[in-house]
Amino acid sequence: MNDLSWDLLRVFLAVADTGSLTRAAEALGSSQPTVGRQVAELEASVGLPLVVRSPRGIALTEAGRGLAAHAGRLAAGLGEALRGLRGDQQGLRGTVRVAAAPPIGAFALPPILADLQRRHPGLVFELDVDLRAADLLTADADVAVRMFAPVQLDLVRRAAGAIPLACYASRAYVEARGAPATLDEALAGGHAVIGFDRSAWGDQAYRRLDPRLTRERLAFRADDFTVQVAAARAGLGILPMQRPIARRFPELVEVAAGLALPDLPMWVVAHQDVLAAPAIRATFDALAAALPAYAAGA
Repeated sequence: MNDLSWDLLRVFLAVADTGSLTRAAEALGSSQPTVGRQVAELEASVGLPLVVRSPRGIALTEAGRGLAAHAGRLAAGLGEALRGLRGDQQGLRGTVRVAAAPPIGAFALPPILADLQRRHPGLVFELDVDLRAADLLTADADVAVRMFAPVQLDLVRRAAGAIPLACYASRAYVEARGAPATLDEALAGGHAVIGFDRSAWGDQAYRRLDPRLTRERLAFRADDFTVQVAAARAGLGILPMQRPIARRFPELVEVAAGLALPDLPMWVVAHQDVLAAPAIRATFDALAAALPAYAAGA
């Protein structure tokens, strides 16, 4: 691999953010053919395909997602260095509203936002935690962490890793009732399952996992995810959850290991218009840089 040009990486980040050669060119004050040529040059330098072109826009390959994450961290670091060189003693100031699903909001975001706030005490964060996706087009939030890629043209997105999922129960539960090897064994054996109460989204997600996982089949129901985790730790049943969260609690052990749950992709998303605000841009970059480590369990 040749030494990578920062100019090419900057162009690639714009493409990754906007999901489009045309919109990246507009953001950079360039032209679509030039941006396309620069991405191709970067791919030649890396020796791997970084993007897949389709009529709907640009999608990143696995190598592209990895490079975008690293380049985003470099960009954030350069921004910090430049602010320091310019004598920015007060740092960034302002209120940033961040939206995320409950597991991410409760377990992933607070340490990332705390680190950013330590470096910039003038920042204030509002955290909107909901299973429903905040509408960034109507300014429900400034930045969102989503488990699906946005399709709206005005939204800037950055891939932030994929979270592995598995089923967990407490050691006390396993000692008392055993550890089923599969979900089918768990359901056939009458094992207790923890899930959602009145959430239509949660009900649909569980039914997609297995049609037998109806609300009535659940032994413990709560729409608050932190309550679900507390219930699993207390021995009330089996809970599908993110591995990075389960690793925090030594009393939880994996069960139904034969169930291959798909990884949960993460995207950091913002409306292109709000990223001109330094506080929002810094928050966007910090989340995109730090969330892959959360997904990897680091």
